[in-house]
Amino acid sequence: MITLEAVRAAVLSDVPWSRLDDLVRGELAAGRRVKDVFDAFHPFTDAVLDTPGLTPDGEDAFGDTLDALTGNCHSDHCYADTPATQPANGSAASHQPEGRDLGTPPRV
Repeated sequence: MITLEAVRAAVLSDVPWSRLDDLVRGELAAGRRVKDVFDAFHPFTDAVLDTPGLTPDGEDAFGDTLDALTGNCHSDHCYADTPATQPANGSAASHQPEGRDLGTPPRV
């Protein structure tokens, strides 16, 4: 289960994309579906954005993580359900590619 404290620690780290990616992948490896992970992250949005000391990178990493969980990004960056959590009917969510390494911010 993802906690606000874990998300805050991730966004405040020197490598927020990697730390958030670790949290997401840990949840997926534990058998949670991408939608369930998003549902765990999303309620923390206001609290995370109000975190004292939050840097622009931490804020961007949090937003990028939410985008990757919802598929609101390039398909190479989306998270996908693991085979154990994919719907038996082969829905579109089960065809998303593996998530990317979010360890470095994208070039602007």
